[in-house]
Amino acid sequence: MINKDFLHDIVKNGNEEEIQLINLALKAIERKRKEDIVYLSSFLDFTYEFPEEDCMKLTFPMSPFLLNSLGIVHGGITATIMDIAMGTLVTSSLKRKCVTTEMKINYLKPGKGKFFMAKAIFLHKGKTQCVVECKVYNEENVLIAAGTGTFFLID
Repeated sequence: MINKDFLHDIVKNGNEEEIQLINLALKAIERKRKEDIVYLSSFLDFTYEFPEEDCMKLTFPMSPFLLNSLGIVHGGITATIMDIAMGTLVTSSLKRKCVTTEMKINYLKPGKGKFFMAKAIFLHKGKTQCVVECKVYNEENVLIAAGTGTFFLID
């Protein structure tokens, strides 16, 4: 159960980071209700687009929720975002559900920036599995991470 006094104190006396996180949570709940997307995608404030066939772009802003103790995007968050981008490409393009069976990621630069873009493309489309590549860039087009994922297709 939520501690309403604590929530009120954060809204009244919270620092900038705490206020950003509360606003992010409220926006995520509102978006989840309107768009019926999973909470993780709404909390990370994703925007999806499909600029061409077999390609998807997922953009998201920097927020305090993403940061590790060094003040850069946490590697696990980067991996999660890449997994979501690649899985969304598979499910949207093939109209089939899928699960990740393997991922390989290279972290190339610190995750610094105001917003980020993950671009996913197919490397292989099979009958039972697909291989997808994903690259994550910041707003200055600096490549932050690159990787591949294998996805098992579910009927």
